[in-house]
Amino acid sequence: MNLQTLKTKIRKGEIDTVITVFPDVFGRLVGKRFTGKFFADNVAGHGTHGCNYLLTVNMEMDPQDGFQLANWEKGFGDFEMRPDDSTIRALPWQPATALVICDLRHHEGSLVAESPRSVLRRQLELMAKKKLTCYTASELEFFLFNQSYHDAFKSDYRNLIPSSDYRIDYHTMQPTQDEAIFRSVRNWMTEARIPVESSKGEWGRGQHEVNFVYDEPLPMADMHVVFKQGMKEIATQHGKCVTFMPKPWAAEVGSSCHIHISLWREGKNAFWDAKAGEGSQLFRHFLGGLMKYSPELCYCYAPSINSYKRYQSASWAPTKMAWSHDNRTVGFRVVGHGNSFRIENRMPGADANPYLAFAAMMAAGMAGVEEKLDCGKDYRGNAYVDAKLKSLPKSLGEAAELFAASKLARSAFGDAVVDFYTHTARLEAQAFNDAVTDWERAGWRGTTRRWVIPLLAATPGLWTLIQFSDTWLAGISFRGAHFGIITRPAKMVAADRIAKMLSQPHARGTIPGNAAPRICPAEPQPLMTPAEVAAPRWVPKSTAAVALTSESAA
Repeated sequence: MNLQTLKTKIRKGEIDTVITVFPDVFGRLVGKRFTGKFFADNVAGHGTHGCNYLLTVNMEMDPQDGFQLANWEKGFGDFEMRPDDSTIRALPWQPATALVICDLRHHEGSLVAESPRSVLRRQLELMAKKKLTCYTASELEFFLFNQSYHDAFKSDYRNLIPSSDYRIDYHTMQPTQDEAIFRSVRNWMTEARIPVESSKGEWGRGQHEVNFVYDEPLPMADMHVVFKQGMKEIATQHGKCVTFMPKPWAAEVGSSCHIHISLWREGKNAFWDAKAGEGSQLFRHFLGGLMKYSPELCYCYAPSINSYKRYQSASWAPTKMAWSHDNRTVGFRVVGHGNSFRIENRMPGADANPYLAFAAMMAAGMAGVEEKLDCGKDYRGNAYVDAKLKSLPKSLGEAAELFAASKLARSAFGDAVVDFYTHTARLEAQAFNDAVTDWERAGWRGTTRRWVIPLLAATPGLWTLIQFSDTWLAGISFRGAHFGIITRPAKMVAADRIAKMLSQPHARGTIPGNAAPRICPAEPQPLMTPAEVAAPRWVPKSTAAVALTSESAA
């Protein structure tokens, strides 16, 4: 649909809402809904505006500190959102609605370099100077659950029920149960100019994959992000939800975004040498660049903490740098022949921002072409178990530092872009490091599910036992360290109040929400032996440190 067709549909009343959006650093579409008439009369010609903080937020939409692009000191002003008319499309799953993707610009008209679309545009301009055309295609995997998004939220995203009870890779029977959803997806996406090749069950329980017809990188990335939002909206209409989280469970397979890429010249696949019947020299150099530079550009393929949980041995996700013909244990799998000959990058997860991932592949590959890097022999065997192969980064923090130090990234993207995304990654890594996880809580339960808390004071050398409601607390002072044990906790209790009571063992007091404590002079069963108390793991850094955790939280 072009702009003139859209205006005609608006005049006829066939379209009454136009969504103007841009992709943020996570690949989410953010923007505004306009009435059709206002869009046609005003926005189509002049664009609109959006707060520049939208590129500096975390997943929870909290503005983050430390960005030069937008910050509190500069007052968080606006970016111009200028519609790209080539992206106009009707959304069949939303009544009388069209969508257009915008480029972000500064007030003087220049592109916002840090915007994901701008990052990709820069690589496309560089490749056009080489008289080459790039084609890409993404494969997206995701999990479908039988709960709605609201129910999943209420359950704290626990105990979600996958849409299948068993693994459904290439199965055609079980996915029929959800065919009402996927038939709508295949047909509606195609109507929305997102041509779908196929959908299929994947290896996990409730896991599915959708493949798209290849296109040039910018329209392909646009289709990718519109599909992800549309898939969620269509699932919602059926009372279900999906996740593109790369590794929802430690014991289950992850969700990938395999990216296929090839370069063309004068209507022919330049990766293929027809006379030799094999990959061309251009192909070998491009792949050589991918092999050399992908580790330091890995952030563009794996931009979140969870991304790196997906890189597990025998998980269908790569862990080593190697390439091979039709081998799913390597990072780069080469498939097809003739015009279908291409490189499949198996590193990106379903959380990858396609604009950044495509840009990184183009930059790495073209660096290989410039440097004439040969890709070497294709790998034979199981790359997972080969200790000689170079490994991928193990964490977001490691990937961020490699990206920050990458001379190629700074040359290809610019210092401002590299610093911006490095800071984004470091902030997420730090937020995760500061978080307390269920794994940590579980590790402190002990076999009897008791919690140990350092207390301000307790009766020296003796146990003091207090009962309040259905919870018992015992305290002891041993070798200068003060401890307490709480069993059967009913609810969160102010630890300082407990500590104060233990410092005055014969006093009575109250704890909000509980009955007055009862002092038990009888000799209680020791809940910890002196050896346990003296063990290094129980010694607090400071007797002033007080912490109490409810068992129900774990």
